[in-house]
Amino acid sequence: MLQQGKRALLRVSAILAVCLVVSGCKTELYSDMTQAEANEMLMVLAEASIEASKVLGGDKLWKIEVDKADLARAVRALRSQGLPRERFASMGEVFKREGLVSSPSEERVRLMYAMQQELSNTLSRIDGVITARVHVAIPANDPLASNIKPASAAVQVLHRPDAKLESIGAAIKELVTRSVEGLPYDNVSVVFLPVARPVVGGARGNDAGSTALLLTIGSILSVAIAGALIVWRFGHPLGSALPQLRLRLRSRSRDSAALRQEGARQVAPAGAAE
Repeated sequence: MLQQGKRALLRVSAILAVCLVVSGCKTELYSDMTQAEANEMLMVLAEASIEASKVLGGDKLWKIEVDKADLARAVRALRSQGLPRERFASMGEVFKREGLVSSPSEERVRLMYAMQQELSNTLSRIDGVITARVHVAIPANDPLASNIKPASAAVQVLHRPDAKLESIGAAIKELVTRSVEGLPYDNVSVVFLPVARPVVGGARGNDAGSTALLLTIGSILSVAIAGALIVWRFGHPLGSALPQLRLRLRSRSRDSAALRQEGARQVAPAGAAE
């Protein structure tokens, strides 16, 4: 019975230590992602030698978890690849049917915004592009005027240094020209900006997360060792040691009371004889 108590306490201490270590190491990186977005992030993190896991959340959306010690490195690795990607509104979302009737100027602004979102989304999916933004300007021309001002557009492309995208600049201008009515080819400007990839390597033990992890493990081991010493000293778990200690104190109290009563009986006859 005694050996069973020792083994039970040691088993509970080991399980508690493992649970605390596992629950204290993971932290949420990003959430509310589709499965495709989560898988893309896992691929980038794996290429950067960062261990990550995909966890299913609510509404069939996913979240990415990494070790606390890898949080900063994971964010840098994902940002270097333009992740998480910006979510653009579609034409259907911008021109969703509503009760109020929009004015012509409001419809023009919404049309420009919808075209910018659609074009930005298309260009951001080109291999090597980190993110792309398209700005379209459509002047409010008078239909009866003889002088019509043409539309114009500006494109900004952030890309990886190893991606030589300048060679497709003409194709990007052609794509934007064909997507916007009344937009001349020469009124489209494209700017390519390479983004240096940050260093995501480095020893995990050098950051604050590793220090906190070591302190947590040290505290858990201290608790486990203290529990083992209690078992070794008292011969049973502390929970059963307390009731036995109370019984010992009560037994000693009864023995003291009995000794006092015996002493009183011995003194009483001696006083009567005198």
